[in-house]
Amino acid sequence: MKKLKGLQALLHSPFFKETAELFYLILFVLAMKLLGIKCLFRIITNIPCPTCGMTRAMFALLHGELDKYYRYNVMCIPVASAIIFLIYEQYLPKIAKYIAIIILGINFLYYLFRLATGIR
Repeated sequence: MKKLKGLQALLHSPFFKETAELFYLILFVLAMKLLGIKCLFRIITNIPCPTCGMTRAMFALLHGELDKYYRYNVMCIPVASAIIFLIYEQYLPKIAKYIAIIILGINFLYYLFRLATGIR
């Protein structure tokens, strides 16, 4: 088997592929925002999804509007961290995967709390 060098080796590396997946996820979210599509889950089911408000929360945080960040979805940063942990799990300590699963579980409980209390 021929050994790849330089740019070819980088393009075929697992790290590059995982980074590309993260980039495509970000592009998908931005494209939905630009097209005015709020949430496919909400359009189909008519209830908010577990990540509802996270895009708005992230933009609020980037603009320094902490009150809006907490109002939209306080789990934005933890869930984003969990997703990154899961994408790059092979490069991180094994405990990172378990932390990510715990974070996603907490997000699901927070989602149920938001549904029960009517927080949208």
